[in-house]
Amino acid sequence: MLPAELLSVNYAAPARHFLFDRFRDVELLLFDEQVFPAAEAEADVGLLLADGYLEGPA
Repeated sequence: MLPAELLSVNYAAPARHFLFDRFRDVELLLFDEQVFPAAEAEADVGLLLADGYLEGPA
């Protein structure tokens, strides 16, 4: 699980570039409802699926 804002905020651009450069397929599944009860976490989260590791410079 990761913050759903990963796809929209400017400061996360390097993380998105890293994922798209390293994997053939990248999907982020978002939920219509909060996954965790409000008492436990007040963040919208998504599930990151990455497949097909592409070798290249670290």
